[in-house]
Amino acid sequence: MTRTEKAFGALGLVAATTLVVQFGIDIGRKGGVVPAAISFFGFFTIWTNILVAFVCLRLATFPEWSAGRISLVTATTMFILFVGVIYHALLAVDHHPEGLSAITNVLMHYLVPAGMLALWLSIVPKGALEWKAALVWLVFPFTYLVFALVRGAILDHYPYFFINVAKYGLSQVLINAVGFTLFLLVLGLAFVGLDKMLSRVRRTA
Repeated sequence: MTRTEKAFGALGLVAATTLVVQFGIDIGRKGGVVPAAISFFGFFTIWTNILVAFVCLRLATFPEWSAGRISLVTATTMFILFVGVIYHALLAVDHHPEGLSAITNVLMHYLVPAGMLALWLSIVPKGALEWKAALVWLVFPFTYLVFALVRGAILDHYPYFFINVAKYGLSQVLINAVGFTLFLLVLGLAFVGLDKMLSRVRRTA
């Protein structure tokens, strides 16, 4: 196996195993597979860790690089880094998991994001990204937002306080969504800018 296959394969297995363990925990807490699945798939953290697992395991199997694949890996890195930052800044203070849940929590919100960023910096080829990619990448979180709002309206339960329409109203939730969208856009542009800078540095070296 090449260095790329080993590195992405290891992180993909960590992400996938963590998701399986967490789902097992949720089955016990919720009293069945169906209620566990309804809760489990409501979180952007889960969506993004699934994406990390898929992308990493795919790269471990087919490590060839293309412009589209580089864009996908960069977007995945941005999303999981966003998960870690938002969790630490807004959610961690009121979230105190115990036992095995504490381990899966650290993995999903801290170690997997750190690992993905490290792989992006060290292995992913640089110089292929375009500025417009930062806009395209917003489709994924926008899709989640629509899903979460529809799901919340049906179940009368929202996975995150900042999209709780029942408590804060739709207008405030939309304002929050605009704020997060702008943050993601800036983060995406930062990744493209860093990609271009590292590409120039590597060509010079």
